Amino acid sequence: MRLQIICPKCRGSGAENDNDVVRCSSCGGQGVKLSRRSLGPGFVQQFQTTCEVCNGKGTVSRTKCSKCQGHKVVASERVLDVTVDPGMSDGNTIEFPDAGDEFADKPAGFFCVWFYKFVFSLSLSLSINRAEKQSQEKGG
Repeated sequence: MRLQIICPKCRGSGAENDNDVVRCSSCGGQGVKLSRRSLGPGFVQQFQTTCEVCNGKGTVSRTKCSKCQGHKVVASERVLDVTVDPGMSDGNTIEFPDAGDEFADKPAGFFCVWFYKFVFSLSLSLSINRAEKQSQEKGG
């Protein structure tokens, strides 16, 4: 199955080197900015917004990883062995914890296999042309 894994080169930092990850200068490493707006004489509204430079992380990278281009994850393929027990009923599941997509700041997801019974019919049609039929009748 195809999935995304944390980049093995930058280990999910998105930077070429560990020293290239620095504190965000826009928010001071807080991940949020404090904004004020005057609503009228003597009325001030103060609110927090997520820093648009670091997207709330508090850190930014000066360079991008050459393997993942700063995305922190890369595409990969993984093979999972699924053991189907005899007599598994319709709707049974087999779960593989931490076998789903990986993210730099979140735990890996689950991968689940659901079993459903499929009912199908097989129809086979044969067409024998006249020359084949005649050769079969003559014994050859």
